[in-house]
Amino acid sequence: MRNGLKWLDSDMHMAEPWDLWQRFIEPELRDKVPEWTGAVEGSSGLTSGPASNIREVRQQRKDEYQPYLAPGGNYVDAPGQLRAMDREGIDAAVLYPTLALGSGKAPTSAVKVALRRAFNNWLYDFCSYEPSRLKMNAMISMVDVDAAVCEIRRAGSELGAVSVFLDPLPGTPPYDDPLYEPIWAEAERQSLAIGVHNGLQGQMEARYGQRPTHLFTHASSRPVGHMCTFMELLFGGVLERHPKLRFVFLEAGASWVPYWMFRLQEEWEKFGQFQPDGGKNVTMPPVEYWKRQCYCAVECEEWSLPAVISTIGDDNLVVSSDFPHFDSPFPKAGDHFMAIEGVSMESKRKILWDNCARLYNLD
Repeated sequence: MRNGLKWLDSDMHMAEPWDLWQRFIEPELRDKVPEWTGAVEGSSGLTSGPASNIREVRQQRKDEYQPYLAPGGNYVDAPGQLRAMDREGIDAAVLYPTLALGSGKAPTSAVKVALRRAFNNWLYDFCSYEPSRLKMNAMISMVDVDAAVCEIRRAGSELGAVSVFLDPLPGTPPYDDPLYEPIWAEAERQSLAIGVHNGLQGQMEARYGQRPTHLFTHASSRPVGHMCTFMELLFGGVLERHPKLRFVFLEAGASWVPYWMFRLQEEWEKFGQFQPDGGKNVTMPPVEYWKRQCYCAVECEEWSLPAVISTIGDDNLVVSSDFPHFDSPFPKAGDHFMAIEGVSMESKRKILWDNCARLYNLD
C-alpha cells in the first residue's frame, strides 16, 4: 500500500532461474533447451543483456536485489518476489517474463510453443505460492494459431491466468490479419486481458543498427509499435468484432495516446468512407474504442500525465514498478508516481488499483 492507497502492479517482471525450461518442458526436449533459449547455467533475468555496458549496470543492480534472491541462487523466487512487493508497497502484481522472452529463438514453431507452455507451467507453480497476490500472465506464441488457442483456453480454464501476453516475432502478420481471429475469439471467450508488450524491434534495429541501442531502438520501438498495433486492431475491425476484448499497452508511457487518438480520428473522418470495410470496421470515433477496451501503463515519472488525463481521462490508465529491470526505479517507483504534480489523489487511486482491477477482471 502506498500513501494509504492499494496498488495492483500492471506489469511486474520476474528474475526467472535459467533452468526453468529443463524442469518443466517435455523430457524428450530437455537436452536442447540451452541451445534454443540462449540461457547459460547461472544466468537469470537479473543479468541478461545485449551489451556489455548494460550488463555491467544490471550486475550493479543485482547487488541491490540481494534481499530478494532465492537462497543460494541468483534468481528471485516467489517468497523473494513478495519481499520485493512489500518493500515497494505493492499489494498484488500481474507477472511478466524477463529471461523467458529469449525463448522465441527456438528453431521451429513446435519448439517455440513447447517452451512457452513450459514457462506457463513454471509460472503457475510460482503464482500458486500466494495466488491472492501473485497473478498469472500466460505467455502465448503466435507462430501456431491452433496451439495458441489451446494455450489461451488452458490459461483461462485451468491455470487461473488473468491475462495473456502475445509475443509475435518480427515478420509475422499484422494483428488485423484474419489468421488471428481464433485467438481474439478465444481470449474474449475466456475473458482474459491481452498484454501488448512488444514493439517494432526488428524494424528499428534495421534502421538504427549501428547506433546506441537504448538511445535509438529502445526509445522508438515500443511506442511506435503500440501505435501500429492499436491502429491495426482499430481499422482492421478487431475491436469492433470483439467488443469485450481488453488490451493493455505496456512500458511506453501514456503520453502517445492523446495524439494518436486525434491522428486516427482525423484520418478516419477524412478517408474512412473511401476504404473497403471502413464503414463496418469502425462505427464510432477511435477514442471511444480506446475508452471501451484499451488501457495504458503510465511511467512512474511521467510528468506529462496531467495532460493525458485532461484529454482522455483517468479511467484507462494503470502503472507498474517494472521490477527487476535494471532501469526500474524500484524500490521508489511508487514514491515517484505519487510525486507527479497536477494529478489528484482520486486519479492516483484509480490508476494504482481500480483501473487495473477492472482491466484484469479482479474487481
